[in-house]
Amino acid sequence: LPPGPREGARKARDSCPDPDVGVVRRLTDAQRAAVAGCVESAAAGEREVLLHGVTGSGKTEVYLAAAEEACDDAEADFYESGGR
Repeated sequence: LPPGPREGARKARDSCPDPDVGVVRRLTDAQRAAVAGCVESAAAGEREVLLHGVTGSGKTEVYLAAAEEACDDAEADFYESGGR
């Protein structure tokens, strides 16, 4: 069977020389502003965010960057709290 999406992602991650480096995203100014808006909304307790944009405008990259930032923040909070 051909590898599924998870297997493909795992191979891409595993082939990275340093997996802790992560993915480098080159976002436009508008995308960075959208990521900041997503992060601010989450910090204010919003559970859902909907981005509007034409096909190919980079909405997926914004969602991925915002999710990555949220994970980084959660990990930092976890370690600051002593892992509890």
